[in-house]
Amino acid sequence: MEGRVCQTTAAHSRSLSGDAATGSLEQLMIGLNKCIVVALFLLAFLSQSVYSQSCPSEITVSQRIESSPEGWTIRQDSTPLRRSAVAFYDGPPEQNVSIASQPGGHNKKGSEIEIWKFRANADAIWISCSYASTNITLTRRLERGITECSVTYNPRVRISGNREIVSISCKSIPETSKGNRTPGGLSPAKGTRKE
Repeated sequence: MEGRVCQTTAAHSRSLSGDAATGSLEQLMIGLNKCIVVALFLLAFLSQSVYSQSCPSEITVSQRIESSPEGWTIRQDSTPLRRSAVAFYDGPPEQNVSIASQPGGHNKKGSEIEIWKFRANADAIWISCSYASTNITLTRRLERGITECSVTYNPRVRISGNREIVSISCKSIPETSKGNRTPGGLSPAKGTRKE
C-alpha cells in the first residue's frame, strides 16, 4: 500500500501544472513524507539480521551405571533423547551466570514466546541445551553482536515437564566492519523456522 502511495504521488506530481500544482504541493509533500518514513522503517528493519539458532532436537547418549544392583540386568535403551530446555548464559555455563527471560506473549497458533535480551557490549553469550532423561547438556558460544534470542514453545506438549521447544531464533545488529558476514556461519532465516 505504501509503495502505491509513493507511485501515486510521483505520477500526481508529473500531471499537475500551474495553479493546480501550487494547490497540490501540500499533498505532494505529505505523500513524499510517507515514502521517506516507509524507507526509513525498512532500512531499520533490514539492519537487523535474524538467524535460526537451535539446539539439536534429539541426541543419542551412552550412559553407564556406577554399580549394578544385585539381581538386576543392565540394558541400554537406544531411543534418542529429546530436547527439553534451553538457557542462555553471560559467560561459560559452568560459571552459572544465567540470563533471565522475559515473556514475549503468544503467536496466532497459540505458541508461547520467551525473549532473552543481551547487553550491547556482551561478547560471551552462551546457549545451553538440556535433554530429557540425561544430565548431558550441549553448550555453545554465540557470535558477538547477537542482541536477543527468542524461543517459541508449544504449551500443549511437555518433555520432562517442560514445554516443547518449537524454534529458537536470534537477532543480530551487524557491525559495519564485518560487512554481510553472518554470525557463526548461520544462515539468515526467513522468519521463525519450525523444526
